[in-house]
Amino acid sequence: MSSVATNRLSCRPRTIDAAIQRQSDESPGPEYGGYVNFTKDGHYVAGMMHNDGSHGADDQWTVYLASDDAEKTAQAVSDASTFPDDAPLGWSVYFTIADADATIAAIEAAGGAVVIPAEDTPYGRLAAVTDPTGAMFKIVA
Repeated sequence: MSSVATNRLSCRPRTIDAAIQRQSDESPGPEYGGYVNFTKDGHYVAGMMHNDGSHGADDQWTVYLASDDAEKTAQAVSDASTFPDDAPLGWSVYFTIADADATIAAIEAAGGAVVIPAEDTPYGRLAAVTDPTGAMFKIVA
């Protein structure tokens, strides 16, 4: 386990990640630029890195796919033939959580915000939120 980060912006997203998934975090070392791995039940499930703004990119959550057949997976996700022509580009990151309302309270307490309030859907109780840097993700219980 890594020691608590001293950079306030680095600490808050870690707090939100832990509140969402009850994960453990570890830093492989400063030579990796501050990258942090998150594990759950001994398996790597996510990673994060502080955005210092030097690359000109906004803060965001990124989707990584694990696959036994990378070529087949690439073909499947690149087939946009079923999407409407005006469909927005991009992926949404969803975290499955036990309690949407309690998780939203924890996110807000850690400096995040609610973009779309929790609502009951056929897929569960769903909300869109941001971390303290403004990067949006969704939760579903």
